Amino acid sequence: MLKRSATGSAITETGPALFLLIVLIFFPMLDLISLGAGYIMSGIYHDYMIRELALSAPPGSGADSSIQSKDKAIQKINKDFETSSFFNFLRMSPGDASVVSVQYLPDDTNPTTVQCKTRCVIQPFISIPWWTNLPGLNAPINFEMETQRPQEEKGRN
Repeated sequence: MLKRSATGSAITETGPALFLLIVLIFFPMLDLISLGAGYIMSGIYHDYMIRELALSAPPGSGADSSIQSKDKAIQKINKDFETSSFFNFLRMSPGDASVVSVQYLPDDTNPTTVQCKTRCVIQPFISIPWWTNLPGLNAPINFEMETQRPQEEKGRN
């Protein structure tokens, strides 16, 4: 009777194991890393937007022309982000990062407060085929952030 040797069996198991490792772990991990980068970028975009809006003049305030208006601040920030390398690395298109709403909340006892809500649409780094849509793995994911910040005085009071 011939006996089979145990040598060489590891090489036959390497192919299927490597396939499962790449498909089930490596590509989803790349998507999760890019998802984290997209979340960081949307946070930076939101912080930059609320800061510039707090420095801008509220509509109908009659402020001098040296202070930029709300619309000019939004256009400036969108242009800055659309030309950044981080924006291009995440394969975002113009309009993926947008301002949903801006409100100036006047208060008699405190400075005016700016409330801003932004939305960033992040595409997956590698779209993984799956039978359902999983945001972040094979479908875009939306990050919405909303913050309030006091209006800057600019020495008017």
